[in-house]
Amino acid sequence: MSSLAGLTVRDISAGGRHRLILAGELDIASAPILESTIASLCDNGTSAIVLDLSELTFMDSTGLRAVLAADKLCGGKGHSFSLAGAGGPVQRLFELTGVTAALRFEPDSSAPAA
Repeated sequence: MSSLAGLTVRDISAGGRHRLILAGELDIASAPILESTIASLCDNGTSAIVLDLSELTFMDSTGLRAVLAADKLCGGKGHSFSLAGAGGPVQRLFELTGVTAALRFEPDSSAPAA
């Protein structure tokens, strides 16, 4: 787990798959933490990364750029990349900027089955 600049990143991994649980704020001060974590995982043979945003309270345009850069880096290295748990203002940022179609969002596992 790494924590700095208002962001905590918890890594839950199994079999080359990593679920990064982001808590706090993803902004200009903390985006480098996410970027270096993703780069390190990609360089060390991960097969998939899921960013769990359910505990993220704020994300600005720099945080959004970091998420988009992570998606591009993972795709370029042949790793799966997806997002989970975006809600409230974080989900609204994705919608307002029109990037929801460019990113892969996992279904909400807490939603009742249809």
